[in-house]
Amino acid sequence: MARLLKADAENNAAIRLAYIHNMGDAYVSLSPVVAGLVTVVSGYSLFDPLIVVFTNVGFKRSLLSIVVIAPYSRAG
Repeated sequence: MARLLKADAENNAAIRLAYIHNMGDAYVSLSPVVAGLVTVVSGYSLFDPLIVVFTNVGFKRSLLSIVVIAPYSRAG
């Protein structure tokens, strides 16, 4: 679904938010798997909260760019 929305996300804030929502769903689904694999391979449980923090920061950065920057970047 996210791939279908990517092209239209450039011109429409609502579609851009839907795109980020879909990408967020994918990252939230994959992050525990990645954290578990890294923890099992390395033996350090510190990677689980680190991956959660990186995922959270990425979402907030994406949302801030849409909510704060996008309204001011309109031409005209």
